[in-house]
Amino acid sequence: MPRNEATEASDAGYASLTAIVLCAAVSVLCAGTLSLAVANNRVEARKLGRVQQEEAINTAVLQFAGDVVASDEPYVLKGDKTIVTSDGHFPVHLTAEAEHAKWPIDKLGEVSETVLGHAIHRDRTALEDTIAAGKPDDCVRSLFSKLGQADPEKDRPMKTGALYLSSSKDGQIWRIRAVSGNRVEERRVRFLGDPNHLFALVSVERMSLGEMPECSDLIGKS
Repeated sequence: MPRNEATEASDAGYASLTAIVLCAAVSVLCAGTLSLAVANNRVEARKLGRVQQEEAINTAVLQFAGDVVASDEPYVLKGDKTIVTSDGHFPVHLTAEAEHAKWPIDKLGEVSETVLGHAIHRDRTALEDTIAAGKPDDCVRSLFSKLGQADPEKDRPMKTGALYLSSSKDGQIWRIRAVSGNRVEERRVRFLGDPNHLFALVSVERMSLGEMPECSDLIGKS
């Protein structure tokens, strides 16, 4: 049967509508695929950034450990490193503390309020509450340690010294805190006296800066 103009026009309309629907579907599919690709790229970029940041912290800690060994500073040393990676520049703030020079954490009750007042703008009750809460706290860790040997009746020892070659830290355990961006990494290391293998790792913790910000209550901070 011959097709009339109305039938042909109707068919053409359906074909056009079908084409539009298909194009719209393809556009939605393409847009979804593109969005997924962009999201995946962002995830991969964040992963790469974290890996690069971890490498920067590792490098900074190794360099800073060399600074600690080469320093006559027997208790505390602070410094900053900027590590260059393929992903950019990573500034790292570092603090190293001799664990033996701190008060024993189980003898907090023996440290007088007067002695505490020379070291920190917190009283004993506040420190005890912080320890009881079980959360990492930079102030507590700066003053007290399970390895601490300092006399609880005497002020916390502090000294600032110049750099010179020394091996006097052989066998000592130090806490090294590294901060890069919002990332905090704490390592306790034992110095070995070997220039090719500066330290052995005793422990490591990773957390955000929000979880353990730098202590602002210490007195005599450098």
